[in-house]
Amino acid sequence: MKKLSILLLTFIAVLGFNACSSDDDVVFIAQPDPEGISFTNSFASSYILTEATLTNIAERFVWNSVDYEVPTNENYELQGSITSTFDVPVILGSTAENNLAVSVQQLWDMAMDAGLDNDPATPEPNTGSLYFRVVASAGTQGGMEVISETQTLNVVLPEATGEEEETFTYFYMVGDATAAGWSNNNNNTPLFRDPANENMYYFSGRFAGGASVEGFKLLEILGMWQPQWGVDGSGNLSNSTI
Repeated sequence: MKKLSILLLTFIAVLGFNACSSDDDVVFIAQPDPEGISFTNSFASSYILTEATLTNIAERFVWNSVDYEVPTNENYELQGSITSTFDVPVILGSTAENNLAVSVQQLWDMAMDAGLDNDPATPEPNTGSLYFRVVASAGTQGGMEVISETQTLNVVLPEATGEEEETFTYFYMVGDATAAGWSNNNNNTPLFRDPANENMYYFSGRFAGGASVEGFKLLEILGMWQPQWGVDGSGNLSNSTI
């Protein structure tokens, strides 16, 4: 009886070893996503580029995740080009996230490379098109690339008039305490500028209340989340440009 028990235990151990060996032999192979990748955000009909706003965010590109059907690192590279064929692509940034902000400075530099300028005395045009795409890849070696369709952005460099133009900063309210809600382009209520002090702003009206109401922020450009102003964790007014 003892021999039979020993043989039975040995048989079970061998089965367990074979099972573990079989698990180790399983190989997961990444496959390209048949749905591909594409931009999911809305784009403006044109983008105004000025030297006074170079530090501002011009657009935040957003795209869908790529499903490689296996656990793997997903990398995304946003590329720009002055030609639709991407002969010499410019890498605007890389991220593991599904979005990337592009500054006015980056678009301005591309516009200069495309031969645009804002000088009315030169024959070069002040309007043109720039091209963008996002490239997804899997793993640390950047394999299994998936490339989106090309997105065209029309840019405008307002021609200099030779006179110094007076510029003002505008503020619009956004948030669930306001009529616009958390939409950055929903007829958002503006703040009114003091006629005697261009740096002083006013608002008179009611805010929505309730335990679930988060509050509101201030935006400088309708339709864009940056720059935005709000109260930081210390209760002080703070702004964000990214």
